[in-house]
Amino acid sequence: MFHRPAVVMSDNGEVIKGSARSIPGVNITSLLRSLKTPFLGIGGHDQAAGFSLEKNRVTAMTKELEILADTSISDNLLIKQESADLFLPLTSTSLALAKLLNTLEPFGVGNSKPKFLLKNLTVLEDRELGKDGKHHKLTVERNGTTREVLMFNTKHSHPLSFIKVLICTLDVNIWREKESLQLIGSYVET
Repeated sequence: MFHRPAVVMSDNGEVIKGSARSIPGVNITSLLRSLKTPFLGIGGHDQAAGFSLEKNRVTAMTKELEILADTSISDNLLIKQESADLFLPLTSTSLALAKLLNTLEPFGVGNSKPKFLLKNLTVLEDRELGKDGKHHKLTVERNGTTREVLMFNTKHSHPLSFIKVLICTLDVNIWREKESLQLIGSYVET
């Protein structure tokens, strides 16, 4: 399962060290601090936390955390919400724009790679990639402009013929010393 708060712990003898990551809308540090479990140490922020506790308290803490999570995290928070930074016509996507966007690096928390919303694309080709076929390379077209889109870990039915909404990033692909524009799709609505 993806898009869920997660906690991992490592056994260092009598003291367990834990690390937690969260999703938007779930303050993992506050959630952990609200437990009755006496932690040896705890710290973090909305999206991440670290903690330590005695080994004999792990089972009780885990049960308490599961109950609290079940009652305080609503189902709608567990559905990943896709958003885009800007609508962009397919004709405006270009290698030059992808290179310009790369000057904003490094991307990460607080500086995410810009996501663009493209609409009403005809799919000219939908090729499976990888041995299990869960990755796809699409050739899309609108108003005479064609582009390639890579989709990783897709869950929708294939082959696609039309895309109402595509959320993607613009990347520079380098193959045999030749640069080309590559769209990396993160969301498709058909």
